[in-house]
Amino acid sequence: MKQHIKGVVLAFIIALAGIFLLSFLMPSQLVLEEQILVQAGPEVCYQELEQKEGYSKWIVGLKGKKLDFSLSDQIVIEGEDGHLYRMQASWFPKKNSVEWLYFKGDEKQAVLILTVKGNEEGSWVKFQQIWDLGWNPIAKLMALRTREETEMQMSSELLELKSIIETNLKK
Repeated sequence: MKQHIKGVVLAFIIALAGIFLLSFLMPSQLVLEEQILVQAGPEVCYQELEQKEGYSKWIVGLKGKKLDFSLSDQIVIEGEDGHLYRMQASWFPKKNSVEWLYFKGDEKQAVLILTVKGNEEGSWVKFQQIWDLGWNPIAKLMALRTREETEMQMSSELLELKSIIETNLKK
């Protein structure tokens, strides 16, 4: 019986050591990137990104929420997990870029960057998410497992943004 318990404990220690070793080998950041061609000039696309309240129309986590920017370029939202999240926006008109810092409490979780680049066919709108995974091996594994789902969500959000911009052009 003692031999069996020793074997189980040893297997547990080896598995735990393997998880932490894997954690050191895995990246501490997850970078996701999607882009879409919009049939509009870069100025028109960027104007839509400048509309602070417009994000609640196409970003899944903000849909249907009233965004209050009255005090600053920050908003606080309640996540699906019940925690409060703070998003701080910065606009860079010369670069046709918007950057959102995403915080849980005081800890930065991610940077979300939207960039517009024009070409002869229209404008490419690029959506980049850079997630800080830290050193927690379980968080890293979960982030990697949900990567494809998050990229599909980003594509869907960009399609919605494209639809909004192109519909506004027709008005």
